[in-house]
Amino acid sequence: MVPRVVIRDTPCLLSPSLIGTGNIMNIRMECTERQCLIDIEGKMTEDCAEQLRRALFSPLSADHAFVIDLTKVDDIDVSGVRLLVMLKLESYLRGNRLELISHNSKLDEIMSLSELQAFLEKSL
Repeated sequence: MVPRVVIRDTPCLLSPSLIGTGNIMNIRMECTERQCLIDIEGKMTEDCAEQLRRALFSPLSADHAFVIDLTKVDDIDVSGVRLLVMLKLESYLRGNRLELISHNSKLDEIMSLSELQAFLEKSL
């Protein structure tokens, strides 16, 4: 079977005042029968939280392992951290495996301070 590929490029423009502020987020998903690789680029902030939530939670209904690449995330705030925690819990409830890979140094610092990395790596 040929892998199914879904590509979504999502500008984070919730209001006209945000146009031109650089609030852009790209989400690329490549799914096979057993795994979805999700590449997030840009901001995981409050401005993008709703679009990101919709894009990431929709494929959770499938019986896949989810691998999320965060290398290209250049900004994250409490909304982004909350979303990662929600993804972990929802994946667990649906019987899916969730793995985060390739953090950048800024994300590593935030994950260390919030102890998020330990939580996301732990089996529930």
